[in-house]
Amino acid sequence: MKKIIWIVILFITMISCVKRQEYGSPLVVTGDVTNITKDGAHFNAKIMEMGKNIPTEYGFVWDINPFPILGYAQKHVIHESIKLGVFSSDISTTLVTGVKYYVRAYVKTNDLVSYGKEVAFMSLGSMAPKITDFKPITANLRDTLLIFGQNFSNKAASNLVKFGNFQATVIKATQDTLWVLVPGALYEPAVSVTVSIIGNEATSAEKFSLIPPAITDFNPKTGSIGSVVTILGKNFKSNPATLIVYFDKYIVKPTDIHDNYFNITVPDSLDQQLCNFKVKMNNLTVVSTSQFSLGALAVTDFNPKIALTGSTIILNGNNFSPIRGNNIVNIGGLNAVVTKASVNSLEVTLPLQDVSNYSSRKVLINVKVHGESKDYTALLEINDKWFRLKNTPITQSPSGYSFANCFVSNGLAYIVLNNTSVFWEYDPANDKWKRLADFPGKPRWNGVGFMINGIIYFGTGTDYKNTLKDWWMYDISSNKWSTRNDFAGEKRYAAVAFQIDNSGYLGTGMVYESFSSGNSYSDFWKYTPDNDSWSRIANYPMFESFGSIYGIWYGFGIVYNNNAYVGLGNALITGDNYGNWIYKYNPVSNTWQRIANFPLASGNNNSVGFTLGNNLYIRTAMSKDFYYYNDASNTWTKLKTDISTDIDEGIAFANNGKIYIGLGRENAMWEYDPSR
Repeated sequence: MKKIIWIVILFITMISCVKRQEYGSPLVVTGDVTNITKDGAHFNAKIMEMGKNIPTEYGFVWDINPFPILGYAQKHVIHESIKLGVFSSDISTTLVTGVKYYVRAYVKTNDLVSYGKEVAFMSLGSMAPKITDFKPITANLRDTLLIFGQNFSNKAASNLVKFGNFQATVIKATQDTLWVLVPGALYEPAVSVTVSIIGNEATSAEKFSLIPPAITDFNPKTGSIGSVVTILGKNFKSNPATLIVYFDKYIVKPTDIHDNYFNITVPDSLDQQLCNFKVKMNNLTVVSTSQFSLGALAVTDFNPKIALTGSTIILNGNNFSPIRGNNIVNIGGLNAVVTKASVNSLEVTLPLQDVSNYSSRKVLINVKVHGESKDYTALLEINDKWFRLKNTPITQSPSGYSFANCFVSNGLAYIVLNNTSVFWEYDPANDKWKRLADFPGKPRWNGVGFMINGIIYFGTGTDYKNTLKDWWMYDISSNKWSTRNDFAGEKRYAAVAFQIDNSGYLGTGMVYESFSSGNSYSDFWKYTPDNDSWSRIANYPMFESFGSIYGIWYGFGIVYNNNAYVGLGNALITGDNYGNWIYKYNPVSNTWQRIANFPLASGNNNSVGFTLGNNLYIRTAMSKDFYYYNDASNTWTKLKTDISTDIDEGIAFANNGKIYIGLGRENAMWEYDPSR
């Protein structure tokens, strides 16, 4: 019994100590929740003991979870002085209809928080928040704004705040004040502010306004790339982190920023002469009412004045663009490549002639910059030996350009095209074409002819059904065609023809009646125009085998110093590299003499050639370059040919110390000037 008594005494003593320790802090009791309506509920509580610790705050906490505590639950602070006895408050926020809540009264001291027991209730709803005011009325993006009102949630995340359509970040909240950041994405100058809690929303009576930038003026009004312009206005330092300045469409960096002005530099990338300034701050943009003007483009000089395509020239002037691509330089109709650029000079590479042609050898240089266009007064001279002329006006298919016949008289060329009746006159000195009377005979491939005293004689060939031997004459003075006696030899095509003094010569060639039969010829004939007659001369020297004499076709015949040079072409034999043989014909002695072989061993058909100075020039289908023959030394030498178009099966002729070559597989023409 004694032992039991001592245990009871010890237990009572411990209980007393605990109570004394407990009531060192306030003692609060949660009452029943009353007056539950759609607008909220009435919370009740009673302070039983103040305790030894001084209370700093008291009120209610509630949550959908049991045992709500500060920092996690909603709370309502009582702003009246704390005292023993009953306290209560109408709670009209954050309560969702049909949801069960747990509420506790609390008293907070510097050291701890005392809670009353929890009381559960079923909510019927709550009221919307109210906005009574907000400050400041105007501000910058991401500035802090204070919203004053009622029925806010003390939990920042429970208050949905919007500026127009843009959600703001709530950084702090009490039941009557919200601290929010103006949304960085806001771009409307004036918007309403709304606060929404669990779907209940309040809208401000006044609108919030972003602080806008303003442009009042700028100086100077005219300048050049790299010059400094001062923009005048206001509010530039209100939110410098959001300040963006546009020079036309280009962003530039402002310097020396003050609230009423800042400086910018005219950007290198500017590509037009007249432009506006735009200032963007707080996502609001203003545009200058007047335009800045770049100084006028001026072109003063260029060097050198004579240049080769692919080489570099320097253009001088003022107000070029330092950005290479903003300077458009056109030289004789072709766009040049700008390799270096500054405000006062451009380094330009002359376009090659492989894509298109210059308008002439002496060409205009045009520069376009910032929307302006200026020409240099002096002309640039293209000094290439090989110069591409304007394309011909011929509109034939590519096959129509090849195997044309060309005759030259008084500085003009007369061109009969392959497989067409169209006949042209070409003036190489002025690079002009004129269409003449159409050829009245059958359109044909591989006809040949010559010119004697201003009269063109032309015939033979094939229409690929029949091999022809008809003969025609064209009078340049009357622009008329007429028939002559047929060629006296066998009908043929791809023959060789040339003129010496007042006589014409025609020989070699081939007759072609079907894919299974064909004969080549070595016979040669002389034509006398005075009596329209043909006479046989010595055969072209050919290889003889087993009693058969083989001829050639697609050979060439060029007259030099009253001798004819004939050879190359195709043959039915291949022995002794026959494809590179060439013979010189002397019309006085009617004899043939073999000269040095052509440098290329084979494929020497479809050649074009001419004479210039003391040399004979030949280019075959298998060679890009020409080879020239010197009769005195009986030698061949290569001449590099800078021609980018395909002139196989084309034409070539000399005129006034220059050579003109072209057509073939394309309708381009070239000039060769050895004096350059």
